[in-house]
Amino acid sequence: MNKHKIFDEFKKLVEQKSYTDAQVQLMIYWREIVGKDVQELSTWIYMNSLLPKSKRASIFEEESFKNTHIGIFSKLKLPIWSYIPKHVLKQLGRLKDASNYQPNPEDDSLKSLITPFLGNDTLYLPTMGVNFSKEGIVVTDKIALLYLHKVKKGEKGTYCFTKKCFDQLVSSENKIEQRYPDFQHLFANNIKGYNTPRTVDTDQARLFMKNILELKIAPFDNHVSMLAFGEKKILFADAKRLEIVFNTARKLGWDKTKIWYKGQTDPIVFTSENFTKSDFPVGDKKPKKDMILLMPVVNEFTVGMPVFDLEEKKMMHIKDDRKETLKESDKSEIQEAITALKTLHSVTDSYGEKAKVLEAIEAIEILL
Repeated sequence: MNKHKIFDEFKKLVEQKSYTDAQVQLMIYWREIVGKDVQELSTWIYMNSLLPKSKRASIFEEESFKNTHIGIFSKLKLPIWSYIPKHVLKQLGRLKDASNYQPNPEDDSLKSLITPFLGNDTLYLPTMGVNFSKEGIVVTDKIALLYLHKVKKGEKGTYCFTKKCFDQLVSSENKIEQRYPDFQHLFANNIKGYNTPRTVDTDQARLFMKNILELKIAPFDNHVSMLAFGEKKILFADAKRLEIVFNTARKLGWDKTKIWYKGQTDPIVFTSENFTKSDFPVGDKKPKKDMILLMPVVNEFTVGMPVFDLEEKKMMHIKDDRKETLKESDKSEIQEAITALKTLHSVTDSYGEKAKVLEAIEAIEILL
């Protein structure tokens, strides 16, 4: 098929706001053009960026793409990031500095820091609030946690910050009486594993997360991205939460962010560049500086995943080394089925029916 014809038809449909039909053309370009020449991935990413954000295709999540992305991405020789045209890259917006926050529930800078970490669990109200104690300030939704070392003067306790939280309170006060979860126990037994942190440029990491999310090149429903600590240590994390982490780091004034990693079931720790191992909480000792914790997610590597190499400070490409072989007779039968489906596709007029046939073709082609 003529790639220019598909591209022109796609742009016309986008201009007409016929987004469903435009998505079909995008899928055709993926299979017919990118599938035969992986260098066309750049054009496909550009086309996808022309759609409204809610209409963009996610290569890893939608059935029409994920059945073929392994075959296509196995041909990549560079990280997927390298195929994003420069004029398509989303630029970072300015974030208001909040490093001079005050440990006061009414402080606007504090509110901007803690809001992304507030939980929604109405069954355990403390995670919907913010805890002010003699150790500092803690807010967590049980997956990500922000610790701020400044101590509130006067009365301590866990306070509501949102209407949803206030609506759950029994009393008219904004304090939550239930006990707040203790996060220091996470380090109480053993911090020896947090030995060699990696330091990244905060804005570079922000740019990475922003683009893989907006351009929908972060796979699976939980938007998984990977951080690589050398070849043998690779962890999976939610890219949406990583974006929050690095945005918070920027608000706190961290030009560089240290990332401490211990194991697949231990929290990833994010700190300022001047944070040292002696600043970790041990026993009853409070942390000496601000810190952010994020639990990794359990996942499996999928070829084409966006990976940030913390050793080389750049995006990296991990090849898919899986080898599967088919008997020639099996290949012949599969090819016959594909040919029949392509014939059906050519005589079908409905965009919807064409899309269904393409999905069937892609599901079978992955077997070759």
